[in-house]
This record gives sequence, structure tokens and C-alpha cells, in this order.
Amino acid sequence: MKACAYFKLSDTAANGYTIRWLKEVSVKRGEIIESLQQSVKAIGVSLSGDKGPERVTHVWFSYLPPEGWEIKSRTLFIGDIQLWGAMPDMTIPAGREYGKLIRDCENQLEKNPDFPRWLCNELNVATDVDLFDIRSVWKMHHSRDGFSILFAVYLLAGEVKGPVPAECQRIKHSEFVALTEE
Repeated sequence: MKACAYFKLSDTAANGYTIRWLKEVSVKRGEIIESLQQSVKAIGVSLSGDKGPERVTHVWFSYLPPEGWEIKSRTLFIGDIQLWGAMPDMTIPAGREYGKLIRDCENQLEKNPDFPRWLCNELNVATDVDLFDIRSVWKMHHSRDGFSILFAVYLLAGEVKGPVPAECQRIKHSEFVALTEE
């Protein structure tokens, strides 16, 4: 387990940032994803961005996907409706076209990041290790009631390296646990 410092974003700042993201970024993200779904006649998209930029991991269809798609999952059911998860078959031209649409979507999503990455960008704190800019990595968490925004910050040489936003108050590990786990 790595040593961490813990911070809580002020409630006023958390509310302000959340409202800004919902108005400025969330709507665009929805439009980007909806555009991809419509262009490939899909009903859903799965995204993953745990380690780096978000990537499309599955495109979901309510019918057997057409040529150009490689089925990755047949096990998702919503009620009695089977969904097929697929990704482009890059060995054929149709699949490469679908792959281009997905890359375009991912590039647009990178400019309109999910809330944790967007918030860390706004606060000017690191979310990934950068060998050319040695700063502590900040990982956002929500309190269990969903109202507070918290951060676990990985310590380097026993201290937080890089800026600590004025809106963040340092809290004890026990407070962090009480807000997130109990």
C-alpha cells in the first residue's frame, strides 16, 4: 500500500465544479456517444479509462451485428432482450471504417473528459505519472453519500509534490475512511 495524503474539496467548490461539468462537458459527451451509436446503428457503448484516455471497449447491438464487427460478448441480457457486444473486425474494410468512427469518438471524448479527469485538470493536479513533471498523483473519490468530493494523493518522498488547490482541505485518513467506507 502506498502512502497517501487525503483532501476534501470544499462543498461550495464541489457544487460549482459539478454544475460546470454537467453544463459544459457532460452534454457534449452524450452527443459524441450518441453520434457514434447512430452512425453504427448500436444501442450502447462501453467505455474504460482507468489507466489513461477513455477507450471504447464494446459497442452494443440488440441484434446480431453486421459484417465488419467481431462479437466479443453474447452474455448481456436486459430483461429477456439479448445484447451483443462487438468491436470492429480490422481485417476487413468495413471493420476498418467502424474502427475509424470509434477512434474519432475516442479523440473527441479525450477533449471532453469524464468528471474525475476533468476536475483534476481544472484543479491543475496530476492524474497520471509523468516522468518529466514529478508531481503527486491525485485520485478522486466520492463520499458514500455522494455529496463530497475527496482525493487520495500519493506521497513522493513522504510529501505531496506539486500544487495543492486552495479549495482542498487536508483531512486525516480516518476521516477519509469515515466518509467513504462506513
